[in-house]
Amino acid sequence: MWWKYQNLNKPIFGKDGKTWEFLVWHDLTNGVYIQKIYFWNQDKTITGILELNEGNTLHIRKLKDKIKKIANDIEFRNQYLCQLKFPLEKNY
Repeated sequence: MWWKYQNLNKPIFGKDGKTWEFLVWHDLTNGVYIQKIYFWNQDKTITGILELNEGNTLHIRKLKDKIKKIANDIEFRNQYLCQLKFPLEKNY
């Protein structure tokens, strides 16, 4: 299910001057709790997913820290780049 509250889907302005958008998904899949942070820049040319499985899922405060890190740390962000299909709610 999409986690669209507690400011998890709030745009963040990165140190590079770009606006970054986020959506967080979380649910049980085959009995395993999974969190996914979907991210993209304003023109959707840079997109990706950071997936956290049951052993490394995070409390909301730590999720927000990861979101900020994605927006501000290009090397960290580059580890999770992949093509996204929009609209996310329909395709994931």
